[in-house]
Amino acid sequence: MKSISEIESFVDGVSTSSPQRKKRSRRGIGITKKTAMGLLAVLIAGTLIASAGILSYYGTVNTQANVTQSVLIDGQNYENPISHSFDINAGCMKIFKHKIKNTACVEAPIDITTTITGPGGPEGVHVRYICMDGWKTLTLENKDTSWNVVEDDYYAEFMYNPCCPTLDWELVGKFMPETEYVLIYYADQPDRFSNWGGAPALELATFTSDGDGSFSESGNVNLDGCLPKENDWNIGPDADYVASDGYEHGKGAKIWLIPSDIYNGIDSELTDWVPDEILFETDLIAYFDCDINPIPEYLYPYFEYEEYTSHSEMVPEILQPGQEICFFMLYYFDVDIIPGQYDIATKIIPTE
Repeated sequence: MKSISEIESFVDGVSTSSPQRKKRSRRGIGITKKTAMGLLAVLIAGTLIASAGILSYYGTVNTQANVTQSVLIDGQNYENPISHSFDINAGCMKIFKHKIKNTACVEAPIDITTTITGPGGPEGVHVRYICMDGWKTLTLENKDTSWNVVEDDYYAEFMYNPCCPTLDWELVGKFMPETEYVLIYYADQPDRFSNWGGAPALELATFTSDGDGSFSESGNVNLDGCLPKENDWNIGPDADYVASDGYEHGKGAKIWLIPSDIYNGIDSELTDWVPDEILFETDLIAYFDCDINPIPEYLYPYFEYEEYTSHSEMVPEILQPGQEICFFMLYYFDVDIIPGQYDIATKIIPTE
């Protein structure tokens, strides 16, 4: 295919040479300028028609992507800040529960920053983060009359999710063979050594051990509340199992494994005291119903035994794809703080 410029050159040449042919022979065919221009128009049109028949592309893919935020706080993005407002006396604290979830397909590095403004400045206001992510394990053991652990092959590992809409749990261990057991939350009364029985105890599960005494069970219970219960002596001011029993937590809930024949399910209490047939707690626990926020104030004493520290040690610095963590934000105001309104802004920020 010749270009248009080549066609123009050809036509100009033909047009210029036509008078010379007329001198040689009057019968020769001459091409006038007008004829040459007509020929040029025809050739150009043909060229354009031929060029229009060539595809410049074979197709188009149009894409529109609506991107959502990767890390969400309580299911909300950065356009929807979460707000708390409360009245509080100096020397007191308030605890709120939150969840952070990474919806991305890759890891999400995070950090937590807090700024405080108020009449007394940031001094006197303490904000702590307590991560309740992942399952925890409580060991149950049989004990002697002095409440010391008996060293034998009998035990149970009670694994539980401390922050969940239901109390999700697993139990593995070994005790007496082919025995029906009841897994319970045991509450103490103020005069717990004379008024025993655990009423109101709370049944979590019933099962029968295997022929060798082993068992492996799991389940979940909708408690419509937290553990321990508010009327449990073990969350009260006089309980201190760190001092009395060397536990990690001084206050909280007791979990026991008892034979079913000493448990009255109607009255939710023990009917007989046979300690050598019971697996007892070796620490106190707490379960927080995620549907309840803020955390009930009667549970605050439990946190006296929790380690409050920086985010880097309590909240993961990197959220794995799909990971969701539950963490508590504890606000404490010094007893001698200057009164007035304090504005506290905590941000979960992306990091490198």
